[in-house]
Amino acid sequence: MLDIDKYFQGSDDRRQQVRRQFETLYDKRLTEDEQLMLLQNVLKELRIYHQDYDDALNKVTRFRIYKEVVGDFDKPERYTKYKEHFKEYIKTCERLAPEMKPDSGLFDLDRLAEALAPSRDKLIDHLGLINLYDRYLIKDTYTHRRLETPQMMWMRVAMGVCYNEINPTEQAIEFYHYISQLKFMPSTPTLFNAGTRRPQLSSCFLTTVHDSIDGIFKGISDNAKMAKWAGGIANDWSRVRSCGAKVVGTNGESQGTIPYLKIVNDTSLAVNQGGKRKGATCVYLADWHADILDFVDLRRVAGDERRRTHDIHTAVWISDAFMRAVEKDDLWYLYDPNAMPELNECYGKEFEKAIYDNCESSVRSIKARELWRLIVSRLYETGHPWICFKDACNRNNTMRKYGMVRSSNLCTEITLVTNDEEVAVCNLGSINLKAFLDGHQLDFDALERAAEVLTRFLDNVMEVATDHSHGDRYGLRRRRVRRRLLRRR
Repeated sequence: MLDIDKYFQGSDDRRQQVRRQFETLYDKRLTEDEQLMLLQNVLKELRIYHQDYDDALNKVTRFRIYKEVVGDFDKPERYTKYKEHFKEYIKTCERLAPEMKPDSGLFDLDRLAEALAPSRDKLIDHLGLINLYDRYLIKDTYTHRRLETPQMMWMRVAMGVCYNEINPTEQAIEFYHYISQLKFMPSTPTLFNAGTRRPQLSSCFLTTVHDSIDGIFKGISDNAKMAKWAGGIANDWSRVRSCGAKVVGTNGESQGTIPYLKIVNDTSLAVNQGGKRKGATCVYLADWHADILDFVDLRRVAGDERRRTHDIHTAVWISDAFMRAVEKDDLWYLYDPNAMPELNECYGKEFEKAIYDNCESSVRSIKARELWRLIVSRLYETGHPWICFKDACNRNNTMRKYGMVRSSNLCTEITLVTNDEEVAVCNLGSINLKAFLDGHQLDFDALERAAEVLTRFLDNVMEVATDHSHGDRYGLRRRRVRRRLLRRR
């Protein structure tokens, strides 16, 4: 039977409680790993009652990961074995990039192995360990056995962004220390793919969908490719013609954006980031688009399911002109973008003039307050559509000479230029402010240094990251723009 005392360091009463519940469920036919799993389940039930149970649960979870990756982890030389396994893993894992291998001459594996600090796994709680195990740790394609521990993963990520450094080993160790102490954390795509043969490290992609069959399905295909490599997606659909618009090639009428957005929804479900997590997409539509009334209903439970998208996010691109119309209780005009393409290319006073000077070309008019009430009521009912303000984003756009901001990203946190030839890209990392608390005060000197290190880390991400959806021409152009942005900041 499993030795409970090896994992539980709490009081005698609580240890006896764990032992009683474990023995009640114990079966002598259980293997050691199955007994560890049973102990985990017992501790999960008890963890809400005292921190000792939670500490023991974390210890059991760590031990199970070590045992799966490294093997027998009970012996005194376990940490030597741990570090030797790391070197062997880097040398033999087929999923890792050639730059990671000893033959590349970039890294000193002995120094990297010595820098590993397995004790830092104690900083990660049970839920964090389970998430890392289920989604982030690289596993064997066929046996699904995990090939790395959390500390090995942090080091892989640190190495995977240092190929272009003058001293890759030194810089990788510095990055590793910050990440492994949870002082800052890279984004999910970076954690998934850094150091692998497919280094798609960027977080969010912003695209504009072209108004043609080829353009629409190219956009959907790009969504699938970006989602495959863990990218979050935002599409601007304001250029796609509305329902009832003429299609010259077939002498028919367009079905508008809604049927295509249903395909986007199903694509997001089907391409679920390599089976690691659900796909994530947000679609944007301008407040003047003639499909806006159907668009705001996309997340409703009631109605025709063929015109509902329950698995993607929706957002309305709101202009100041519309909000002024709401304030004054004026009419608002809805247009087909195929008939009024200039509405996509302007904002502010120029946009407001175009809206009202061409009202005879509108598809229909509606009271601005009626549309606003519909948007707000759907937002209250379903949480969608999100509301983003077009003019504020473009007025504050530091890259306006390169074009217009047509949407935000999946999380509505960034605003970058997009057009037919430009896919905007967001690279993320998070600083953990709690790690810089000194008593009740922030250590600003340490925080400043961490910000410098994280900036260098993200700059390296931009250099190393590859784009698997748009090819070299788009990727190189995107990097040039991002470097200009970095220099301007």
